[in-house]
Amino acid sequence: MSTSQFAIGKRDPAPKDSPSIYAKLVHAEDSEILSWAIKAAISDLGTEIRHIDHLAMRQDLRERKQVFLLILNRLLDGSVRGDR
Repeated sequence: MSTSQFAIGKRDPAPKDSPSIYAKLVHAEDSEILSWAIKAAISDLGTEIRHIDHLAMRQDLRERKQVFLLILNRLLDGSVRGDR
C-alpha cells in the first residue's frame, strides 16, 4: 500500500462540527445525487460569471450553465415521468 493510499483511507471526509452533504446523499437515489451536484455546479457558475471580465470567457460560462440547466430539467422531468 502506498503512502498516498494510506493517507486517503485514513482521512476524515468532513469535519466533525459541520454537517456532511456526503452523509445526507450517501443513501439517496441517483437522481437526487445528480440533481444536487448539478445545482451546486450551476450555483458555482453563477458566481464565476459575475467575477469574469473577459467577454468570451463569460459567454462560455453562460453556455455551460445552460447545458447544466438542460440536464437538470431533463433529469427532473425523467424522475417525474418515472413516478407515473
